[in-house]
Amino acid sequence: MRRLNIPALSRPGARRLTVLCAYACLLCALCLIARLPALNPTPSPSTGAVELPTRRPTPTPGPSARARLDLNHADAWMLTAIPGVGETTAERIVAYREEHGGFCSVEELDNVPGIGEARAAQIALYVFVEERDP
Repeated sequence: MRRLNIPALSRPGARRLTVLCAYACLLCALCLIARLPALNPTPSPSTGAVELPTRRPTPTPGPSARARLDLNHADAWMLTAIPGVGETTAERIVAYREEHGGFCSVEELDNVPGIGEARAAQIALYVFVEERDP
């Protein structure tokens, strides 16, 4: 194997310094790559807080009892947060509630114009009806 004769590297300690600089550059590059997703944070439209992108989407559990909406108290704007419920459907739910004096059960969603059994079952995962006093 032929050895290169570079005058700058022939000084004592120069080769070790070159190797240390190479390791330092490599370490900096690895740190930069690890932080790359955090360099472009996107603000959340609802809170304005910065959300850092993740590499894999985390599975979202179904709505908890606290996250569900009461059909007798939620306004149309709140109902549009339910997947599959747009402005028109939300307004129909509110109109049905006002016309019939409120919902007695979640199953009454079947009676709202434009909502069939399958869609009512999907919406039912995100809503509840608070028991009323007799």
